[in-house]
Amino acid sequence: MSQWLKLEAKVHQVAIAGQVRDGETSGPIHQARVKIVDMPDSLKTKLALKAKQYGVNWENLPQRLDQTYSAVDGFFHFIDLPEGEYKLAVSLPGSGTRYGEAETTVNISSDGDKIKLAAADISLPPTAIKGKVINNDNTAVVMAKIQVVGSGEYTFSNGEGQYLLIGLETSSQKRTVQVSARGYRLSSQHVQLNRGETKIIDFQLQELSITLGEAQTAFEEDISTTEIKEEIQEGILPKNIRKEPQPRTSKRNIKKKP
Repeated sequence: MSQWLKLEAKVHQVAIAGQVRDGETSGPIHQARVKIVDMPDSLKTKLALKAKQYGVNWENLPQRLDQTYSAVDGFFHFIDLPEGEYKLAVSLPGSGTRYGEAETTVNISSDGDKIKLAAADISLPPTAIKGKVINNDNTAVVMAKIQVVGSGEYTFSNGEGQYLLIGLETSSQKRTVQVSARGYRLSSQHVQLNRGETKIIDFQLQELSITLGEAQTAFEEDISTTEIKEEIQEGILPKNIRKEPQPRTSKRNIKKKP
């Protein structure tokens, strides 16, 4: 007589679930590392046993009881955790100083054998600058180019003159932020970028109003903006360039020498 062994699949319960988002854009962040850094003693004991089991490979495991990574949509979860208070630390490996770190605390409770899901949505702070670009009339300047000098980071102002540059690298020295727009003079400001901080920098641009002679001189001496040179080459003058009146001569006033 044969005997059959009945196997039952273990049902896992999600204990903590959430989403990692950009602190400025609220967009999902992929591959953010979410790690449990503080936990009940019962889980600490379990992790210590797991660490002995895996040996030197334990620290390099991407998925562990106490560590996971966010998916493409920014979501993450932990399963089968005991009741108690947990502290989660979130970071973005490989991003250098472009993003800071974040922490949050959640509590897990249960109703009988059923674990109550603890939500943990986390905002990761980027290293960023944002602000508004206006002119002398306090009107928004649309499509102004904002760039960090010496890097490839740039963006354009929207219909309300607002801009946002996120994920910037920090440096020990102040960086120069430059703004350019057609019909306006260049403007720049210096800023110290700190990891995980957003600096607000507003710009008020001055209209570009020069004479034709000044524009030609700027072109020849190569001291003006590229915009002016291109317009002169194409035979097109900026709308704010005014023509200088040319002196008029009369043949009646010209006397021939004997």
